[in-house]
Amino acid sequence: MLLGGAVVLAVIVAMAAPRSLPPGIQIREDFAALSVALHAYRAANGAYPRGNNFVMMQAITGQRDPGRAQVFWHPPARRLNSKGELLDPWGRAYEFGIVEIDGDVRIRSAGPDMEFNTADDLRLDVTPTASGSPPPSSP
Repeated sequence: MLLGGAVVLAVIVAMAAPRSLPPGIQIREDFAALSVALHAYRAANGAYPRGNNFVMMQAITGQRDPGRAQVFWHPPARRLNSKGELLDPWGRAYEFGIVEIDGDVRIRSAGPDMEFNTADDLRLDVTPTASGSPPPSSP
């Protein structure tokens, strides 16, 4: 259990450091941190949070239910827009959704062209059995 806590702490510390990373590295770090945070949320609450980018960020940062204040990730403020949505490395809000068939969380970035549903989109499917940080995949 200590190792799992150390991994979460390492992800949080790495994401909090003020720096600018190449987009490919930033997206992998985002996907890794989101995967860890969503798995921790599910372990604590029995299910993944449901909703769009804003709702998901509220849930994993402990702002959704201030009375319970469970914080699973604390992204750098510079990575959030004025609506509280997490931005991808190109400055566009990630798209969050639930895959209705199996309840997985799907996170998508529009990629360098900043348009969804094109060949350069990147996505992460967070499943109850997933572990580690899988590489971004195409739609």
